[in-house]
Amino acid sequence: MLTSRWKNLTGSRDSRAFLAAFGLLLCCVSGTAASAEVISVESLQFSRVQLLGSNELEVTQGEANALKIRGDSDDLEPPPFVVEGDMLRLGIRADGESVRDLQFKLTVTDIRELQLKGSGEAFVKPLAVDDLQVEVEGSGEMHMFDVKAGDLDIRVLGSGAVEAVNVQARSARLHVKGSGDIDLGTLEADIIKAHMAGSGDVIVQGSGRANVLEVGVMGSGDVRLKGVEAKTAKVTIMGSGDVEIRVQESLEAEILGSGDLVYFGNPTTSKSVMGSGDITQRDGR
Repeated sequence: MLTSRWKNLTGSRDSRAFLAAFGLLLCCVSGTAASAEVISVESLQFSRVQLLGSNELEVTQGEANALKIRGDSDDLEPPPFVVEGDMLRLGIRADGESVRDLQFKLTVTDIRELQLKGSGEAFVKPLAVDDLQVEVEGSGEMHMFDVKAGDLDIRVLGSGAVEAVNVQARSARLHVKGSGDIDLGTLEADIIKAHMAGSGDVIVQGSGRANVLEVGVMGSGDVRLKGVEAKTAKVTIMGSGDVEIRVQESLEAEILGSGDLVYFGNPTTSKSVMGSGDITQRDGR
């Protein structure tokens, strides 16, 4: 599901490589369809954003809300967006008609919810907000660079993906339902809750930390958080999914089925296994 360019980006440990690769991705969004027309909209009031269909979105944090839309002239009139309450919906007209293959460039002062519904693609530059909910529903992909938030909630429903290079939060909830993925470079939070229901993956490629870690797996999906140093952890596996974690002080683990838990560290443990699953302690990084 993940594009090869983004896999290279999240897999690299060089921040300059992150920036260069991310810049190339954004150029792909803003530099396509050079002959298309562009309209600009200012003074929009919203705190939530929803991208619909097979469109593309670039999000930048700035001093004032602003929107630029690139596409064929026939698709730009009537305007292919609506504001409903505090939500800005992109890729739909006021009469409910959907519009495809547009490129939106959005500047936000603040945002508390970012949704992608359909097969579109969103690119989010460094973002620092109080609380943030990110949701992908369908087969779309959301690519994020640095994310700093109070309470962060990332959800993937379907076969889509959310990828972020660096994430810092007071609490982070990572939830996948279906065959989609959440793929993070680094993750730091006081509380991390990762839940998988289906066949997808929740992965932290690099390092991280947490005071409290909770992991729940239902199905055949995997949760791999080996690089995240947790003080305490609770893991529940129901099905054939696998989990990798690192925990220092205490671990409570329960397996119902054929799934496996591998943990690194030397915590006190409370274990329960019903089925053919295994709980294994390993040394090293």
